[in-house]
Amino acid sequence: MSAVHFMMDFRSFGGICLVAGAATLVTLFPRRARPWLAIPAVALVALGIGVRGIAREADHRATRSNVSRSAMLLAAYQGFRSSPIVGQGSWFSNSQVWDNFMLIRAEAAKTAHVGGFPEANEDPGTVAIHSQILVALAEGGIFGAAFFIAFGLALAAAVCRVTFSLAGGRFTGIYLLILLSALFNWFLSPFSGAHRVYIAVACGLILLLRRMHALESAAPRPTPR
Repeated sequence: MSAVHFMMDFRSFGGICLVAGAATLVTLFPRRARPWLAIPAVALVALGIGVRGIAREADHRATRSNVSRSAMLLAAYQGFRSSPIVGQGSWFSNSQVWDNFMLIRAEAAKTAHVGGFPEANEDPGTVAIHSQILVALAEGGIFGAAFFIAFGLALAAAVCRVTFSLAGGRFTGIYLLILLSALFNWFLSPFSGAHRVYIAVACGLILLLRRMHALESAAPRPTPR
């Protein structure tokens, strides 16, 4: 599935499938061996993403996407840094965040020799910056981003729980796919539309995995003969 999505130029989901597949392979081994197997699994993922990046190095569409996303992240981070407690407010069009994003992207686009961004002529209020956590920090500061901070930590803990603690099963790959997709969206997707449903699904799965882990921990261990 990772190779199919890479071939269809859906880079983000291709990478998610690659990481989920590698983590699922780790869960097939005994729990004590899993941390040691994580190292070659990470190397496998890095190799796959690196090969894909080299193969698409000359793709201008991918370069435009990289330039735009990196400019969004930097502008949102700078907006948070300038007002870390209460943020800039819930609408970027009323602050300097959007103007700063346009300037950063224009400069990066010149350096990368790309262009053709439709948002230049659109209303800032209709375009979402692609980062749930950074937008929450930029808009509401530490207090406004409290949920997303806790959500990100819970997602990372759930991925570790599935990979290293829980017994592997037929749904392990699906669990990891949902959690890793939510973790990617947490950092690189907007908080709008269907993503709100994805967040709710991920929260439900986090609670389910906590319950499963509690039941496994409470279950009596078989005594060796």
